[in-house]
Amino acid sequence: MHPFDEHRKRHRSPPRSPYPLLRVSQSGEFLSALRRELESSIAWRPSEPGGEFDAVVANYGGDCFQGQELGVVAYDFDFDLPDPMNVICFATGARKWVRNGTEVIFPSSAEISAAFKLYLPVVKAACEASGVRCRINYPKTTKAKPISAGVTGKLDAFVRAANTTVLHPYDWERFLRFVRYCHAHNVSLGQARLYDELTKREISSKMAKRLAQIYSHGRAVLSCRFEWIE
Repeated sequence: MHPFDEHRKRHRSPPRSPYPLLRVSQSGEFLSALRRELESSIAWRPSEPGGEFDAVVANYGGDCFQGQELGVVAYDFDFDLPDPMNVICFATGARKWVRNGTEVIFPSSAEISAAFKLYLPVVKAACEASGVRCRINYPKTTKAKPISAGVTGKLDAFVRAANTTVLHPYDWERFLRFVRYCHAHNVSLGQARLYDELTKREISSKMAKRLAQIYSHGRAVLSCRFEWIE
């Protein structure tokens, strides 16, 4: 049995994602229907994804989004895995997010879901056209918990020793140890919260954003459970 088959037996729900997910019977048929619906949409404009990546890209042209350049990329979440689960991921992003008139570096799960709901009518129309039941799984919104003393101590140690202008290789080593510690102890700390914690410690917004993104990618890599054998 392939490791992914074991994963499917243990986890009947779609995999975790920071974006809304839709399980369908045939992902190819749904994506084709989604393309057709976008061509007749007034608020959304289809765009070419580029490369060989099979995805449906759309840019928002309405006036109900507070930020700038909202876009959604719909693709098969596990397109590169054997025996896929046919889960469509709707990667929702924007050039600029705004909350209460102030620019937001990292939007919350609730803000991403709210922006995606502007796209939802197109998804429902594609579901109806392709005969797919439309049941969206939205990312969970959890109340922020206090950061433990262990996490705070390691973050403070990194900040105290770091060259805040240009990070030294030893600085990167300490930061990656922090990432590994958070993963090993299953710390509930997202990139938006880490960004806030870094800026509170007088790390520049630009560097805090970069570190938060690297942290997020690092946690994702460490969370990969299987090694694929060609």
